[in-house]
Amino acid sequence: MQLPSTKPVKAHAQRPLGDTTVSHETVETVLAHDDGRSKKDAALVVVEAAGDKIEMAAEDAASAGAAAQAIVCQTKSAWAAMTVGSCFTTKYWGFCVCLALVICVLFVQVVSMNKKFAREGAKVRALRAKLRSDTLAREEMERHEKHLRQVWSAPKDYKIAIVRDIKDRGCIELDFATRRVKLKRPLDFHQVRRPRAPLARFKRPDDALIVLGDVADLLRVFENAFVLIEGNTETALSEIDDWAMELAQERADLVKRTIEACGIEPGRLDAIGLPGIMGTNTHEVVLKIVKIDAI
Repeated sequence: MQLPSTKPVKAHAQRPLGDTTVSHETVETVLAHDDGRSKKDAALVVVEAAGDKIEMAAEDAASAGAAAQAIVCQTKSAWAAMTVGSCFTTKYWGFCVCLALVICVLFVQVVSMNKKFAREGAKVRALRAKLRSDTLAREEMERHEKHLRQVWSAPKDYKIAIVRDIKDRGCIELDFATRRVKLKRPLDFHQVRRPRAPLARFKRPDDALIVLGDVADLLRVFENAFVLIEGNTETALSEIDDWAMELAQERADLVKRTIEACGIEPGRLDAIGLPGIMGTNTHEVVLKIVKIDAI
């Protein structure tokens, strides 16, 4: 006996996911076409219809599973973008790098400003030392001169050999009245023209080291003396500006650093730039004892 077609059953509207029950209407449709068939045949038709519904439910489940898998993948990707790792393309890591760069720039600026303030403070201290030396009372000047002559003429202990070596080399001479350290072998610098940077360099570094080494030895003899270093340049009045000031200061600072390299404490040395008529208006470096402690 030929079974009736089950296509009308597949034509029903799709049921919700997981709904595999056969409706009462489907059973009535099958029984209405019963032309004397046995109940067994009718049951087979119902079972076939239920199988079709199960297939449809399986297809829907597969589609839902694929959608769920896509959602899981998107979630993992989102979490991966927020994870701090070694990937330079993540937003969080990029933010950290930018923040680190900003901190480094600020640190460099702070260090630069501190160096600038320290240098300006050193200039003020040197200018104060010069003014104090230039306005020294006559009684104090006489006391300084007496002390210098006494120590130089009658050195004690290890100072005897130092004084002898300084006299033998003949590079420097101490003027007791003015307290000026005269350089018999002048310090020559490379000439610098505008608009080049106002940097100071010795023409003969070896000779400069010998001369300034004797200055350092002199300060070992006078252990309580403080020296002011004046960097002078021959500069017209109309050309005295920041560039000229910087050049004179650079020369004084170079001399100061060289004496410090010979073992003299930085606190005993001050350096100031005096271009043109602010100083001697010649290319030279003047060293002067401006203070003597405990006399």
